[in-house]
Amino acid sequence: MRTEQAILSGLLYNEEYLRKTIAFIKDEYFHDIGDQTVFKLISDYLDKYNRPPTKEALQIELGNIAMPEGVFNSSIETLDDLS
Repeated sequence: MRTEQAILSGLLYNEEYLRKTIAFIKDEYFHDIGDQTVFKLISDYLDKYNRPPTKEALQIELGNIAMPEGVFNSSIETLDDLS
């Protein structure tokens, strides 16, 4: 597992980790555009609903955003790889 995937998995599946670290993580820390997009989705979801997102909620949010097909596919792949 790549470091970026470990961070995103922690943000998605560990609420305590999410709340303690989200303020210190920037999207430019992620080199892959899919990882950046997923991070932005997690951050925006937390800001909007004040609770951690589920994987399914992120997939729905991702489908509601207009973006190039390559970015969408990379983001879906990133979400599928998170465990």
